[in-house]
Amino acid sequence: MDKRKRTVILARVSSKSQEDEGYSLDSQLKLLQSYCQAKGLVVERVFKIAETASKEQGRKIFHEMLDYIKSEKSIT
Repeated sequence: MDKRKRTVILARVSSKSQEDEGYSLDSQLKLLQSYCQAKGLVVERVFKIAETASKEQGRKIFHEMLDYIKSEKSIT
């Protein structure tokens, strides 16, 4: 059984300018996945919130992530 710690990733871009400055969702995901790999973490699930998402949609995704973390006892 894999004893590495399990985690989730949340990438969020709140404005078009963030994306234009190199903080796109893809850029964040690459950086976060590299970090997790370097730290020996297993990414169980990826959550993304784009600037086009409404506040309601963004909150929904954020709460979905929190619910997932609560339900998965292996997530640290």
